[in-house]
Amino acid sequence: MADKNYQVFQEVYDLLFDKSLYPAWADFCQEALDRYLPGQDHYRLLDVACGDGEFALEMLDRGFDVRGYDLSEDMVARAQTRLAEAGYKDRIYQGNMLEDQAETGYDLLTLFCDSLCYLEGPEELSRCFLAQAKALKAGGLFIFDIHSAYQMNQVYPGYQYIEEWDDAVFTWRSEQVRGEGTIDHLLNIFVEDPETGYYERHEELHREQIFPVSCYQDLLKQAGFGDVQVSADFSFEAPGPESQRLFFTCVKEG
Repeated sequence: MADKNYQVFQEVYDLLFDKSLYPAWADFCQEALDRYLPGQDHYRLLDVACGDGEFALEMLDRGFDVRGYDLSEDMVARAQTRLAEAGYKDRIYQGNMLEDQAETGYDLLTLFCDSLCYLEGPEELSRCFLAQAKALKAGGLFIFDIHSAYQMNQVYPGYQYIEEWDDAVFTWRSEQVRGEGTIDHLLNIFVEDPETGYYERHEELHREQIFPVSCYQDLLKQAGFGDVQVSADFSFEAPGPESQRLFFTCVKEG
């Protein structure tokens, strides 16, 4: 059932995900590189938790030398196919963001789409940051985003979304049952069986959490990132009270 759930949900994600986020992330990275690593004509990028490869493809098309990895075997297969169809082979592999990677010396590491919010506590955050520091060259950039406290505590709780098609219904409900800084997303898809007319239910639970900004800053510095800048919503402006997405731009010491 897990594999079938994955196939069904992935089709829905492809339909509903805001594709404009990929060039927005790419533009943010380019501006960060212009600020911190100007003058290079070639950048090596490692996309951590690369998902289905859409962002990796965006950066490859912009001339970056990209590798990417994801914990999900299904996502890796999907990303490999996507990139191969675009003419890019042997770019994606299976890996864990908490573990050291074989290749090092990257100019840029990216970890987007709030993937870091799925880690379970400061200990896992520390392991992740240490692993990313080892993969970067001295002076390289690690850029990631997380949900803001406003998004987690004010926007998400009680959020509901429903999408209907001729043969399927998708529902999304977000609940804050584990306290501030946490959110549980309950996703359901009801797909019609063309032979019987009955609907089959597929469900997923996504559990996310965030920590105080100072926690991320302290752990990043302990991992070897000397300069850590926090901004909001695809800009380099300081976060405001209603910012929804926080960006961390981190420079490895050396």
